[in-house]
Amino acid sequence: MAKKQYYIVCYDIRDPRRWRKCYKILNGYGERLQYSVFRCSLTEKQLAELRFKLVKEMDAVDNLLIAPIHPEYIKNVFVLNMPEDWDAEKDRFLLF
Repeated sequence: MAKKQYYIVCYDIRDPRRWRKCYKILNGYGERLQYSVFRCSLTEKQLAELRFKLVKEMDAVDNLLIAPIHPEYIKNVFVLNMPEDWDAEKDRFLLF
């Protein structure tokens, strides 16, 4: 299995139609934290695929930021009134 890393993806898209398209793309890759901010856990291949899809939909007036979060610093991420589950290794299901 390919190694995943967390990324913060932020965008500012001027046109509502382009915004909706990019929102739908990102919604398939990560979790929305704020209006135009997503947290994504991606492999290198998924990151390249996401970048390609977003750039294809965006215009010259739009902005995009994709910032990696180094695994060592995940424990230092401060959140207030947002989902705090940043542990990539955490089990999602409990078996009884």
